[in-house]
Parts: sequence; C-alpha cells; structure tokens
Amino acid sequence: MDSEVGHALYNALYLNRNIILYGEGGHAKSEVALYAASLFYQTPIFVASLDKYTTPSSLVGTADIPALIQQGQYRHNVAGSIMEHEVAILEEGLDSRISTILKDVLTRGAYCTGGMCYPMQTRCVIMCTNVEPDTWAENDSDRALLRRFHYKVKVAWKSYKPSDFMSMYALRFPADKQEALLPLAETVAAIRTSGALITPAEANVAASAFLSCGKEGLIGLSHFGPKQLQYLRDYDKRKAVDLLIEEVTIKYKLVQSMDIAQLSQNDFNSVIGELSTLLTQLGSCRPDNNQVKLVADLHQRIKALKDKVAIKWEDKLVRDKA
Repeated sequence: MDSEVGHALYNALYLNRNIILYGEGGHAKSEVALYAASLFYQTPIFVASLDKYTTPSSLVGTADIPALIQQGQYRHNVAGSIMEHEVAILEEGLDSRISTILKDVLTRGAYCTGGMCYPMQTRCVIMCTNVEPDTWAENDSDRALLRRFHYKVKVAWKSYKPSDFMSMYALRFPADKQEALLPLAETVAAIRTSGALITPAEANVAASAFLSCGKEGLIGLSHFGPKQLQYLRDYDKRKAVDLLIEEVTIKYKLVQSMDIAQLSQNDFNSVIGELSTLLTQLGSCRPDNNQVKLVADLHQRIKALKDKVAIKWEDKLVRDKA
C-alpha cells in the first residue's frame, strides 16, 4: 500500500472522517479499504457496489410494509442498510444517481422520510471510484457531496517498471516462480509504456495464466495481441543483447582509463579490435529500438576514442622526430 494512501485511510478511520479513494481501476482500492476498515472495526462492514441503476433502498433501506399493513403507520426499515453500520464502503460511489440522498444523509447524520428521522450510526464512509472527484462534479449539489468527504487520495503506483510488477508478483506468487515471471513483468511494463492502461489486477491475471499455460495462456487476454506476445518471446534475445552492451561498456571504460603514453599502438588496436568484434555481434543480434540507440552511442564513443588516440600518437611521433 502506498504510504500516502495508508496514512489517509488511517487518519479517516481514526478520526471518524469520510474518504474518497480514486484512480484507475485494478489497483485494489476496495480490497485496501476493506482491509483497513477491518483493522479498526470488529463490527460488520457495510459494502455496496453502486451504479446508475442503484436505488435509494440499496443504501438507506425500504418502507416497512408489514407495519403499514398491520398498523396503518408509515415507517422506514433501515435494518441492514448503511444507517446501522459504523463503517461503510461504497464501490463505484460516483457512478450512481443517489448522490443527493447520500449528501443529505451525511449532512444531517440521519435519513428523514414520512415525518420521521432515522439516525445514522455510520462513523466513516469510504468511497472507491475510478472517477476523479473534481472532474465529476457538475453542479453545486455534486460539490456539496464532495465536501462531505474530508480526505481524497489517488490510488496509483509511483511507477510501472518491471521491478514494480515483480514486487507485486513477489507478494502473490511463490518464490520459486519469480524468475519465470521476469519476462512477463518486462512485457507488462512495456505495454504500459506504450500507452495501454494494463492494470495491476490484469497483470496478476496474466501472471496466473502465464505460469499455468506458458505464453499460450496469454492468447486472447486483454492487451496481449501478436505484437505483445512477440515482445515476450524476444525476452531472451533482448537479455543477450543487454549483456553484450554491458560488456562493451565495461571494456570501453577500461580503455578510457588507460594511460595512452604507456600503451603501445598495437596493444591499443588489439583492445579496440575486441570492442569492434563485440559491436559486430550486437548488430547481428538485431537489438530492439531502445537498444539500437545504445549501440549507436557506443559506436560513436569508440570511434571518438580511436580518433582522439590517433591524434595523440601523431603528435607524439612529431615530437619524437623533432
């Protein structure tokens, strides 16, 4: 759990304040909310998934029909509703059409109907939504509802690098499966970098399929088209190229640190020859777009080093003749 999210949830639950957790789907907002709430409350937690078809009865209960029939009195039955729970989690809370009722209940601390008011026992409401609150509000009533939520925090990862996905996999899959998931973590990170919003939840589904059925288990999954599957298949090749690039870089730095005055031209050419051989191997490996830039940069740096050394040796020859 991100420290900002954790602190905000702790504050809201400890101080009996309402909180909105928002951000793109698949980041376990509801699971985090339920876990945090269960640490503070031993009583049942009210959980409701809201949508545009949600009716007020899903939140605050319904009319007490038996009392109306038997006693001729209108009463409201709040049993099992949000009104009788100390903490409530509203999933997709900004997707429903009951925002006005929710605003009124949170404002009054009670649900009033038929000339009677039913007190609200709820001390903390946690709303989870994929919608950014500030962009959702269209009128004063919407903004009034948002003001009833004292904390608003975005649930998202700070970055979506392969190491981030591997950290998640380490929490969900056995240690002996981690190495097998490295190619998938790199592929998932590349999918996000390309602009496709593959979520952590989808990445977990992909990992389960990958471990069970290999690369074929990903066929048909969201975000895993032919291009992404090929990227996954090319993992070993990319790693081989990375190792070659690392070896060339180390040798280049070694040559850079050499004292040219103490090095014969033949020895220098021998080392440069090794570098050139490695660069040729790199070219034959068909590096991907990112690696091509690194290889091109190494070519330029090695050429510049050769030119620099050649000039020094020419100057040395001129001085020796003089």
